[in-house]
Amino acid sequence: MKLIGMTGFLVLLCAVSKADAESDRDKLNGSWVEQGEAENSWTLNADGKTMHITETERGTKIADFKCDTQGAGCEVKIAGKKVMVSMWFNDSKLMQIETRGSDVLERSFAILSQGDVMEMKIIPVAPTGKIETFQYKRAPLSAQGK
Repeated sequence: MKLIGMTGFLVLLCAVSKADAESDRDKLNGSWVEQGEAENSWTLNADGKTMHITETERGTKIADFKCDTQGAGCEVKIAGKKVMVSMWFNDSKLMQIETRGSDVLERSFAILSQGDVMEMKIIPVAPTGKIETFQYKRAPLSAQGK
């Protein structure tokens, strides 16, 4: 009898944890402007198991693509070059692997506890390099429609 109660508790705990992670994932939706660099931005919009991503660098759109979030790769163009991108969620973090030839870059997107700040971490996998972390502030709704 005790085993059934404990199992039920663990199932409930996992369901609550999954619901919290999914709620946090929804917070990634929107436009994000790099703090201190108003011309660099990311727009993330989830639609079911697909993520639509737009990246702007120095005011110029360099990427605009949709890819599933189940880890299957999709071929896209970033800055005019063909790139293989894979995305998935690790709890509430959106993970992305970008492969360009033999270069591999990992990114993670996560909402910080403030709720209006997204942190993007870039980890050069091949060749290895310095890990960089950037913070983005949620763009005002009037700027998100542009």
